Amino acid sequence: MDEMYLKIKRVLDFIMSLILLIIVSPLLIIVAILIKLDSKV
Repeated sequence: MDEMYLKIKRVLDFIMSLILLIIVSPLLIIVAILIKLDSKV
């Protein structure tokens, strides 16, 4: 029971981190582009 819970938790943690990465990465790319454009001026 306890071992099964740990496996499920590990999988859920992995899925949640993937979802967060997918959500956050476009924002980070936009910020990086804005900084690049701003620093050239």
